[in-house]
Amino acid sequence: TFVFGQTYNIGITYKRPTNCHTFSGLDVARNENAIVIGVVTSYSPSNPNCAATGNLEARATINFVAERDDFYIFKFWKGKSAAGIDQFLIVEVPVTP
Repeated sequence: TFVFGQTYNIGITYKRPTNCHTFSGLDVARNENAIVIGVVTSYSPSNPNCAATGNLEARATINFVAERDDFYIFKFWKGKSAAGIDQFLIVEVPVTP
């Protein structure tokens, strides 16, 4: 639950494709109370030892202000299915006055 007018730090844990990928930012799209969030990484080919194994987990944080007094639906992009369809982790958060 969020409280209207309060600021929240929302932690996002994501997996980098390789150890040569670094966090570049977040792609955020809002439509009313629905917010779609995706992590954007950049690739540095200068590392000759790129690997898709090991600890590829990383974290980012969103600073979010509850500006509505009803609820939010967060849709965190998880990737694409085998059929190429976007997959999301959906979290609905009620907001209290």
